[in-house]
Amino acid sequence: MLAAVFLVSVPAVWLAVDPTLARIFWHAGPDYDDFRIFANRTLAPSPTPFHFAERLGSFRPGPIHFRGRILSLEHFLAEQNTLAFLVIQDDTLVYEHYFQGARRSSKILAFSASKSFSSLLVGIALEEKRIRAIDQPITDLIPELGGRGFSKVSLENVLDSTSGIDWHDTGFPTDPQPHLYYSPDVVPILLGLRLAEAPGTRFAYKSADNQLLALALHRALGKTTIADYFQQKLWTPMGMEFEGSFSLDREGGLEKTFCCLAARPIDLAKFGRLVMRGGDWDGARLISSKWFERAASQADKPFVYRHQWWLPSPGRRDVLASGLMGQFVYVDPPTRSIIVRLGSSRFTPEAEEWVGIFRQVLGQ
Repeated sequence: MLAAVFLVSVPAVWLAVDPTLARIFWHAGPDYDDFRIFANRTLAPSPTPFHFAERLGSFRPGPIHFRGRILSLEHFLAEQNTLAFLVIQDDTLVYEHYFQGARRSSKILAFSASKSFSSLLVGIALEEKRIRAIDQPITDLIPELGGRGFSKVSLENVLDSTSGIDWHDTGFPTDPQPHLYYSPDVVPILLGLRLAEAPGTRFAYKSADNQLLALALHRALGKTTIADYFQQKLWTPMGMEFEGSFSLDREGGLEKTFCCLAARPIDLAKFGRLVMRGGDWDGARLISSKWFERAASQADKPFVYRHQWWLPSPGRRDVLASGLMGQFVYVDPPTRSIIVRLGSSRFTPEAEEWVGIFRQVLGQ
């Protein structure tokens, strides 16, 4: 009896002392509507919304070949716990389908696809000289990391996840990833980071890299919040039709750019349009074309990660923003196509398989 009481009471004490651990056990993992459980900064709809032309019904995708089976696209999407699936070609929405009660106005968390969208702010800050250079040491903006080898970690190392940070993006309660997701104060986690190897040694995908970028950007912006900067430089100029939001670690805290942009699928497609156009938006230069040229120039093998975007196919120039639950914005310049797929389940095909599905949808 005493042993049983001990086993029950010790975890209870841990949960009482550690609010992050309490959140981890209470929520039992992330969900696509977690923007409801966190503090947020709102992104207001643009006063001059951009609307894709629509020609729904004109696009008829063929059957999907998946793991030895042949399915209709809608059957496959429903089976994979899809919420939204959009196909845009030549600035025209040609296919739009929602599942599980979702609709065009449904706000959905982009998870790690948020990394790709938020990383664009670094390119803008460089152009505006808020950040000195892409090879600037991270310690210039976060001096608290000095003395542990971080003076050799450049912003580009962090952008490309070659920082060498000791970090593992796994889901166990004792591992750092869920603590970063649920923590009411992510800054101490970031300031406590250590290096496992020299920067530039190898690529290793880490959410901590993106959130470290967020802290560096926060310092570079001064009194302007990341959400406000995002609103001014991207959300409003791109003509977002709906409200969006960035989740924060706490009220008045830091935006969780590694996971937590929430938006409507049709607005996420506009990031694909911006990438397709190399940073130009109907004649307005939102981001330097050099930013995209630099990112795409290193795709010498499949699924290279550059500037927080995936480059799936060397030579093809397709680009992917990818997140948990199969949150994707896929850009395929050869067919002038954008595909948005958002889902609700952690158990989904890998990104490589989804890219294959997207190419089938586009007749490739």
